[in-house]
Amino acid sequence: MNNKTPNSIPYKDNANMMATPIQSIKTHQIYAELPCPATHDIIESLNATQQLTGFFINGTEASLEDIKKTYSMIKEKSSLKILVLTNSAIKTNQLKQHSLNVEFISENGDIAIYDRTQIPAQQSVLIDREFLMSTGIERWEVPGCVKKSIKALKGKTIFVSGEIFQTMSFGTAPTRADVGDLFNLCQDGVYGFILTAATAKAKDPIFTVQGVFDTISVFENEAQNTLK
Repeated sequence: MNNKTPNSIPYKDNANMMATPIQSIKTHQIYAELPCPATHDIIESLNATQQLTGFFINGTEASLEDIKKTYSMIKEKSSLKILVLTNSAIKTNQLKQHSLNVEFISENGDIAIYDRTQIPAQQSVLIDREFLMSTGIERWEVPGCVKKSIKALKGKTIFVSGEIFQTMSFGTAPTRADVGDLFNLCQDGVYGFILTAATAKAKDPIFTVQGVFDTISVFENEAQNTLK
């Protein structure tokens, strides 16, 4: 496994990523999505890197027992933070009753696009880009839809999942498109990123997480410099 930290993010200088600097700098968070068949292996691998914020359990379709089992597996091997997404207030209350030390992103399941009158009450919202495409939105339209959603959800803590450094699920380095995509999401105001199970597993999960972290760091450093 290649655990070396990349010296620099490839392709960064090939586009003017900082044309519109963000107004505030935030510490972006990176989570790996579970459960999946390789849950145990992912926990073993990614627990070795300090760049990962924690693990994300997608509980919209998983049973309460599956969530509890995954939670126990993580806690046995890791002290990292655990986020849970549910679409059921009942399931949320049941998890809380079991005293699981988790944070809930949303109780509304997958989030697509909201009008201003439909913004959910939760402070944290997940935008699932793969879900957007499953509704019939063309791939080329997704970035604009995400940007529109973030703008409409102003004041919310926005997490984005789906196709984050997806090339690294089967390759050994991010593409220009991967890097540019992450820069654009940071610039749009995204707070956290969730690596889908396939990407989190990857050929080299630690290198993948490190690559995402380094890309975000370059963005934050340059954005901070433009605001001075």
